[in-house]
Amino acid sequence: MGRCFEGHLNVARLVGLYGDTTASAVLTRSARDGHLSGLWVTDGREPVTIRGARLSGVKGFASGVRAAGMALITAHNGVSDVMYLLPVGETERIGPGPGKLTGMHRSGTGSYRFEGLTVASGARVGVPGDYLRQPEFSAGAWRGSAVALGGIDRLVDLLRSELAARGRADNPHQQARIGAALIARETAVLWTRRAALLAHNPDTEPGDVTAIVNLARLAVERAGLEVIALVQRGLGLSAFVEANPAETVLRDLATYLRQPAPDESLTEAAAWFTERDPEDLDIMR
Repeated sequence: MGRCFEGHLNVARLVGLYGDTTASAVLTRSARDGHLSGLWVTDGREPVTIRGARLSGVKGFASGVRAAGMALITAHNGVSDVMYLLPVGETERIGPGPGKLTGMHRSGTGSYRFEGLTVASGARVGVPGDYLRQPEFSAGAWRGSAVALGGIDRLVDLLRSELAARGRADNPHQQARIGAALIARETAVLWTRRAALLAHNPDTEPGDVTAIVNLARLAVERAGLEVIALVQRGLGLSAFVEANPAETVLRDLATYLRQPAPDESLTEAAAWFTERDPEDLDIMR
């Protein structure tokens, strides 16, 4: 659910930044009618392209594909990618995703075929290249960190409650695991907060925004992987029993943490801050 909600918010953010009044009105009306909006930018085997006003191709990792009423997609026009806000939901266009994922089954990821669709006037959002425009393209990743943080928080609660229910919470080894999990969770909280505040501060140097958000994403990933290991070790085999609530969260979080280009994000952020420090902003107020 977190993945779908984050995508919905991302659509609202991008339409607010780059869309005109027509796109904003369409999205607002769709939301008021109770429709989910998906951000579908990953192509399937046939990339989505546009010639004139006619689309072709397939989007692959389409989260909430059976629940979404609108989607913000990218289509290549032969030179660069262009965003379009389109109504979706034709069941005959829905197909399977790239394969059954280990986790995040409830995100309803599938594919959507745009072959033959004609784009209505006013559906374009922004100008070609806006989707990848920095710093917004990287800055928006803080929302993904917030979703991962929700999974981390839930696992810490499940670890504590299950150990307490078993009468094992006073075991010193288990207490050490709980303490380590609390530290990891708080680390994720601090990095996510810092990234979010910087991402929405118009006075921040754009390069700082991109680098800090990328570092935050990696810090949250590290915290999540640590908490996953602590919960599996602390709960033992029960953490792998499907009826255990922790098992679902463990699978979902492990899958969600596989975000793109972690090595590139780390080295680029390191290069940016090698000879400069982040701006000294009072973000803790």
